[in-house]
Amino acid sequence: MKTEFLHMMILDGCFLVQIVRKFVNKEQRDINDPVFNMDCMFQYICHDLLLLENQIPWFVLQYIYELTVKYYQNPEPCLSVLILTELSSQPQLSHNCRWYLDHLRGNNYKEDESVLHILDLIRTSIVFSFTERYEKPFHDANTQLIASARIVPLMSPLFFLSRKWPSWPPSNMVST
Repeated sequence: MKTEFLHMMILDGCFLVQIVRKFVNKEQRDINDPVFNMDCMFQYICHDLLLLENQIPWFVLQYIYELTVKYYQNPEPCLSVLILTELSSQPQLSHNCRWYLDHLRGNNYKEDESVLHILDLIRTSIVFSFTERYEKPFHDANTQLIASARIVPLMSPLFFLSRKWPSWPPSNMVST
């Protein structure tokens, strides 16, 4: 039972690594490849890649990728870049995947080690885009602005009641 599970995980991992490679490097595709020639087949595979029950541990995919990368002539980017490039072809994921791809390229792919599986990679790309948008301004150029800001006290009920407010509606608006 354990060996069957391991065989299945390794076979699925090999399939995933090759699909990702063939998507990025079109010259590696076979002319009659059903994955890329049948309508919507590639979209179904991308959908299945994101199902929780289909997740293969990242270290398994990474190990298979590293075993096979030496057999290819052109230097290939890291596995996370290949997968994000593939999944960025899907309209629902394209914005976050591209945003995170730019970040990975700028940081020499250091976040690659903390990924658990493909779904976690996508989750990281989505969460990353929010943290970059909402946390970054507080740490960069706006630090000076935030440090010099004054705290405005809330209006207390006593202060509110002690004021003389104009009557509503104004007398010139009331019809007689």
